[in-house]
Amino acid sequence: MDVQTQVKEPAAAQAWTDVTDLCRRAAAEMTNLAPMVHTEEFSLLDSMSAVEIMDPIMDQCCGLKGSLKEEDLFNVAYPAEGIPLTTVVKLFQSLFIYEAAFLDGASLMESINKCIFSWEGSWSGLEKRAALLGSAGLADRAVLAYCKSLVFTTGCQFKAVLAADIYEDEDFQPGYKNFLFDKTLESVNILAALESVIVELEEVDSGDNTVQYLLQILKTRLQLHNFHYSVGFWIHSTIQEYSRLLKQRRAEDPSSTSEAGANPAEMALTQLLLSARKRSKLGCAKIKTLSAQTAASLQSLIDLHKTGGAGAGIYEDIPHPTSCTEISFALSNNIVKLHQTGPIRRVAMKPYVASVAYVQSICAELVDISTTVASFFAAPIASTVEEARAVRATKESNGNLHRELLTLDTVLHTTLHLSAANLHLLTRCYYTAVLYVLSPDMTSLIWASMYTHGLPRALLESEVVTKHWIAANLCVVAWDTLKGLVVCRSRLFATRLQNIMDLWNNVANESLFIDSNFHRDLHGPEAAAETPQHQWSSLWALQQLVYMMDLHMSLVVEMDLVGVEEWDYFYWYWDYICNSGSYAAEKLRTQCHQLAMQMHGSACADLAKLTLTDEADGVGGKKANKKKKKPAAAAPTQPLPPMPPLPVLKPPTTEEVLLKGRGLLCRGVYRMCALAGPAPMGIGLTKRGEPLINKAEGRYSTWDTKFAHRFQAFSELQNPGALSYADYLQATGRTAASVANGAAKGQAALTGAKRDVAVLNNLAQGAQLCFQHARKLFDEAKSDAKNADNKYINATITTLTKASVASALSTMRVAQLLKEPLTTTTSASATTVVSVKSTDITKCYALGVNRTYNKHFAVLDFSVDASG
Repeated sequence: MDVQTQVKEPAAAQAWTDVTDLCRRAAAEMTNLAPMVHTEEFSLLDSMSAVEIMDPIMDQCCGLKGSLKEEDLFNVAYPAEGIPLTTVVKLFQSLFIYEAAFLDGASLMESINKCIFSWEGSWSGLEKRAALLGSAGLADRAVLAYCKSLVFTTGCQFKAVLAADIYEDEDFQPGYKNFLFDKTLESVNILAALESVIVELEEVDSGDNTVQYLLQILKTRLQLHNFHYSVGFWIHSTIQEYSRLLKQRRAEDPSSTSEAGANPAEMALTQLLLSARKRSKLGCAKIKTLSAQTAASLQSLIDLHKTGGAGAGIYEDIPHPTSCTEISFALSNNIVKLHQTGPIRRVAMKPYVASVAYVQSICAELVDISTTVASFFAAPIASTVEEARAVRATKESNGNLHRELLTLDTVLHTTLHLSAANLHLLTRCYYTAVLYVLSPDMTSLIWASMYTHGLPRALLESEVVTKHWIAANLCVVAWDTLKGLVVCRSRLFATRLQNIMDLWNNVANESLFIDSNFHRDLHGPEAAAETPQHQWSSLWALQQLVYMMDLHMSLVVEMDLVGVEEWDYFYWYWDYICNSGSYAAEKLRTQCHQLAMQMHGSACADLAKLTLTDEADGVGGKKANKKKKKPAAAAPTQPLPPMPPLPVLKPPTTEEVLLKGRGLLCRGVYRMCALAGPAPMGIGLTKRGEPLINKAEGRYSTWDTKFAHRFQAFSELQNPGALSYADYLQATGRTAASVANGAAKGQAALTGAKRDVAVLNNLAQGAQLCFQHARKLFDEAKSDAKNADNKYINATITTLTKASVASALSTMRVAQLLKEPLTTTTSASATTVVSVKSTDITKCYALGVNRTYNKHFAVLDFSVDASG
């Protein structure tokens, strides 16, 4: 007991003992140092368990009937007439539903293990029964082969997910014990059993619809077995191999060199990495083929389900396995609850056809990602200027305009687009393994990114950048970023993204120091103070940070964490973020072009000097020839090199165009929100006297406080600097007093409120121009030939284009509202025509938020509410 009071244990013979006084004395002596009362026989764990066991949700064994012995649980009560093939079909359909639920994040206990035949203890009974029945035991053999294959592939999925290590508790429920990994099951034996059952079924009457449908299910199971085994094995083995090789690389001693000066261990490790990369490339190609074949097999199953034999009663779309009374003998809650270690959850099960389509979508995702990954393996990698120039020369000589260097930007933006697609867990594990394949080249990817952005050669070849900054710091930051972006979309916002932004903020701060040192070393300490300093690495780091900030804003909208009353300053801040990234990209390209022009001028000057020197030598030779009777033969002269071509300003990349387009969408949205706000800031459209967008401050919070909390994730950033609500008011030409007056309840409905139609028209036209310009940028990005094969980038461009077009049409409807006809007022003395410019809007309006086009940029729809 933690407190000083000594407790005399009650006698064993007494069933009940009154401990009221004891508890009061013990409670009176409780302190901060001794905050708990307990005995050795009844600990805190016992007390908490006693409380939890009174809750039926926590008590898994509550209400169980019958024997709970394991041997009795596996003693299946088979139908008296045997298992009909129609029942086998429904059992397989139910198992498919459970498998789809498991792939969607349910635990084994909540899905597959609800079937008794998914437990190894039931297999011996199936084997004995099948042997006893002989040829009549076809159904038992089919169930045994199917369930063994299902359990084996489940273990393959477990290994893949655990190796990738990107799951969370809500995404993936680990097993209650490692029984899946201790199996002696072999894939070859399982495949042989499946093929044997398929051959046996093919010998049965082919006119039976049930047999034909069962055959298709087993053939699909055979294809799924090969698919899951290949994908799971490739993910697990690839991650394990590259983790071992990278660990070996870090452990190598660079000082151990041979007589030739090369490190033999490093050379051997390089060869191992090259061999592993080739195997990974072949493995990705195999997975792409298998995924396409599996998707086709699943589609055949869906087609057969929709078109054939509906009268047989086996093609119904099973909504839930428990709805089939014919297979109740194969399902058991007792065995699941006995092994359940966590609380019982309600898992939504998809119907059978939807479950098949769900697994088919996973295969389709793997095909698309394999196509994207193939471009990674085909792209050249460079880590020096000479290698990069050789790639460019090869590209120009062969006319292959799409053979670009593989850079960090390419991998990062591809990962961002894949993250936006909200891929399945197995697909994200596959892409994680691809990132492991690229991890040994992370230094080269970062260097190539800086090179393609135009950073000077002197900076790229400096020891500070190559050895200390890239190798020691940026590689870790880039890897943590890529690995973090693959996790579940909601978990990325909750746990990972803030850490990623902090890492890139540190990189941005370090880049300022690197640029300062480079400027001082280039111009000297004295001249550096008088020469304008160019920003190179800091602009590059700013772009990477902006993309993470842009992702943060996207996730806030996706998770519906920001209300429409905050949209004005939310999208204003988002526009500021996009503009910061566009500025960094444009500034860097401009500096690169200026540097190229300077180098071009120097090259032209050197060529001019060389030309003048040759002409001077020619004039001197003529004078000498006049004095000599027999001049010597002139030595052959080398032809002068051609004049170097004039440098051309690099066009913006697709990601730069998309970022600028998103900024224009943000600008248009917050202007539309300003229009819909209460008077005198906006139009003052009302519905029953209330503003459509209510900007009234809460009782316990102000807009300044809400603004600070909304963008707290950016508060520590220095470049781009954090903004405040006062900055927003100043940028939009407002004051706190006008906001407070305009946001008062019912202010928009006051009879004395006026509106300046000209100003509002300009605001609406400005929003419309933003949307129209954004659409032009998106069309420009879509026309880029390099994006033709990238499904995810094209999907992003399509949704952004739809949002810009729909928003532009919405501004046209607002303009019509601003051009209402003149109202006529009749009195006893005269009839007065009142201009709309000097009256309030008296109709009842409605505001709709349409997110069907794009989940990040909703369209504000204004209309007249007839019911008002």
